[in-house]
Amino acid sequence: MNVLRIAADVLSLPYRMGFEIWKFIALRRKRPHIPAYTITVGNLTLGGSGKSPFVIELGRELMERGIKFAVLSRGYRRRSKGLQAVPPNSAVDPIIVGDEPALIFRKLGGKVPVIADRDRLRGGRYAVEQFDVEAVILDDGFQYLRILHDYLILLVNVEDLNGGPLLPFGRFREPLSAMKRADLIVINYRDREFDDREFNFGITPYIRMRYEIKVPVPPGTHAFVFAGIARPSEFLNMLRKNGVEVVGHKFFMDHKWYSDKDISKILKRARDKGADVVLTTEKDFIRLKSAPDMIKPVELETHIERIDHIASILASKIVSFRRIS
Repeated sequence: MNVLRIAADVLSLPYRMGFEIWKFIALRRKRPHIPAYTITVGNLTLGGSGKSPFVIELGRELMERGIKFAVLSRGYRRRSKGLQAVPPNSAVDPIIVGDEPALIFRKLGGKVPVIADRDRLRGGRYAVEQFDVEAVILDDGFQYLRILHDYLILLVNVEDLNGGPLLPFGRFREPLSAMKRADLIVINYRDREFDDREFNFGITPYIRMRYEIKVPVPPGTHAFVFAGIARPSEFLNMLRKNGVEVVGHKFFMDHKWYSDKDISKILKRARDKGADVVLTTEKDFIRLKSAPDMIKPVELETHIERIDHIASILASKIVSFRRIS
């Protein structure tokens, strides 16, 4: 295993050198600022660190404090181009803006504008001009160095705190040393209980988060499970821990858009396995063109330490930014 790790580190050197050179240049040139307080949520690895659940919980807290904000996303794997916006109190099409932006919009009650655009500066300016927001939340923007960020929040899975190989042979976009750029570190325990470990990130504060699921069927129910997410086996294990009798499963690539043919095959396999219900994640459910009654989404409940305290700090910063502007 150590030999493989060393080999991956060596093979990743060209990527690391190229990224470090680009980062050195990007951080030292004059960068524009979105005309709103910019909160950025990101990670160091490819997928599966809980960015969207965190954005949803932070968004709820900011809404309670009367902060008017928008969520900016590039809309990964959406089937559209350019800037796409979802105004408050309107219908959202996941194919147009992407599954994660659509899920964030719905979980925030359709009250917060969501903008999908690879150009975050353009998306931020549009949010300010069209929706008069005083803050924006950049979803998955830790490596987006073309603009200035006011508050950087970095999510790290607890098992990733030992680091790992960089792309293209590993999962890490940046080494752990990049954590120094963050204003706040969020350690994601995922479906595990918090332990009593203490972490030391220098002067950078940290909080912890974890997940629970709300299973829409009673324990002992025979279920067929499908998912197209970064960590599908983890979802499967959470269902089993909650008493679901998993009789079969089918995993797809992350962010897969399901066709009617896909759904027909899933339902057939479920019936062949004797399943009473078909379970999937909320993010997968939102990517279905239509959902037969047999398919039910499993809601994710996120627990974040001191999120109310963090939101209060950010609300104060946003108010101060508004006064200065």
